[in-house]
Amino acid sequence: MYRTNSEETSDGGVRLYNEKVIFLAGEDLYIHEPNKGKEVVIKRGKTVKFDFDAERTYNSFCCEFCGKINLKLNTLNFILKKHRVAMHRNVRRPCEITVFMCTETILENNQYLSSLIHLFQVGEHSDLTIKINNGLEFKVHKCILAARSPKLKAMLTCNMKESMKGVLNIENETEDFSELFSHMLAWIYTEKCEFPESLNNMIDLLSLTDEYILGDLQAVCEDEVIKRLNHKNVVQILTDEKIILPPSSEKIVKEAAKEVLLNKFPVILEENPNIESDLIKVPGLWSSLLLKATQYHDYKASRRRLSIMDEKRVRFKISNHIYAPTLEGDNEAEGDTD
Repeated sequence: MYRTNSEETSDGGVRLYNEKVIFLAGEDLYIHEPNKGKEVVIKRGKTVKFDFDAERTYNSFCCEFCGKINLKLNTLNFILKKHRVAMHRNVRRPCEITVFMCTETILENNQYLSSLIHLFQVGEHSDLTIKINNGLEFKVHKCILAARSPKLKAMLTCNMKESMKGVLNIENETEDFSELFSHMLAWIYTEKCEFPESLNNMIDLLSLTDEYILGDLQAVCEDEVIKRLNHKNVVQILTDEKIILPPSSEKIVKEAAKEVLLNKFPVILEENPNIESDLIKVPGLWSSLLLKATQYHDYKASRRRLSIMDEKRVRFKISNHIYAPTLEGDNEAEGDTD
């Protein structure tokens, strides 16, 4: 709670120091720009202060805050002493208001979901604190975690000492793990969450959902990863050994990557003339791409993709021999010899 200091003035009055209404960012507050994506306008823990005025309402201060940071009022959730701010009321004394991101639809049309968001953001009546790498803390509720994630349920059951103390430490060296875990917790409570900006972090979140056995979020993350595949990243997805996909998601994501590779091959080849050598280094990848290309229903489209991949004919090595695929409509196979 925000407190003020005071002293008696020479005329018998009282002068208050720090007569401020303070807005504290409970999480990163951001705006979505059409061409720039998500842009953080104020980081978690930062504050914005306004001079206290008892004649003004909370709505007036909140609107001024939104104007200062260039965010819409209905995209934010304002919390005062663990309760939502009553916008129509006058501000009676200096205070500290915690601000979180939200959406108008969630708050107005789904009160149950809105309550869960409030429970997650404020941590009201929490019975467990999760510490990430002995740093960032989350106030959570055992019953919700156990009901949603089999792994968290097992951790709460097996780690009885930590569970009874009300503190669970989770160690992980993954980059931005705290942020990823926060996204996962938001989904556990509300089945809604923000996704990371980078594809690598998105894949890390996908791996996290597999680790904590969150099938619904895993399916959503798979779709999100596939949506982000383009000519600039598919080769990396298919060839980079450092990118590790969950076994249950690997086939789905890589098959989608192969589709993008075949469809965007002219652009990829122009940017990376040595792409063939990169693809051949991965066992089975070159032949699987060939098979996928020949399975297109449109014969002309298939021939066009194949010819692009190797001018006249796609070729691949098996047991020191070079084979050329025979396509429907060919009168005879065109064989090449070394």
